[in-house]
Amino acid sequence: MKSFLSNNEIAEIADSLVKKLGKPSTMDSVDIDRLAIEVFGMSIVYETIAEDDRDKIACTANGIDTIKVVRNRQVVPVVFPKDTIILDKVLQQPKEKYRRRYVLGHELGHVILGRVDPRHRELCFNRLYDTEREYTIDDLRERMNQAEIQANTVSCALLMPRFLLNKKLREYNGGRKLVVYGDYVVAAETRAIIEQMAFSMEVSYNMLFNELRKNKLFIIKPIDLYLNAIVSSESGGWNDK
Repeated sequence: MKSFLSNNEIAEIADSLVKKLGKPSTMDSVDIDRLAIEVFGMSIVYETIAEDDRDKIACTANGIDTIKVVRNRQVVPVVFPKDTIILDKVLQQPKEKYRRRYVLGHELGHVILGRVDPRHRELCFNRLYDTEREYTIDDLRERMNQAEIQANTVSCALLMPRFLLNKKLREYNGGRKLVVYGDYVVAAETRAIIEQMAFSMEVSYNMLFNELRKNKLFIIKPIDLYLNAIVSSESGGWNDK
């Protein structure tokens, strides 16, 4: 059976790895490319991936298996050198900046898991989720397996290490935890703070929100407090201070 890491182990490993890039006190966002290249010795290349499953947008080569890519308008199978991360060229578009960083972190997650347990080293593809496509049970099982889930967890921990979350809370909210009502609802002022933090860290709002929640950096209040406040307050004039 494959060995998997606990969330606490992932968080501690990610914190320690990111600190190899420089002083935590001067860091605003994680240079995930530099982490891949300088710390892990990986190469990063961009190709037009042309696997039969059109959702595949990234993978880490094992030096054995072929990966279908487009070269000179032809689909050709290529064996990339081991420790090469292949990202689809679509991720180079400016609008894909945050997703590119997340996907690269996901691939590093597979690298870390593979070095913890060599049985994780089989070729894995990072996939989009197409809301208009009908997936088979096998398709969904492959996307939701434990190794893929752990690689996602590692990606978030690398891009948003605990020390950086706390640093940003000090910068944008005086070190205080943020208030959330119910599971996901926040006041406009709190939303603005999370948006500023996310922009500074070069991650999406939703990624940061989930990581703040996972690291217990929210004060959770009943949703009824929010509902009562917006019913009784003037439009646009309420916050949770």
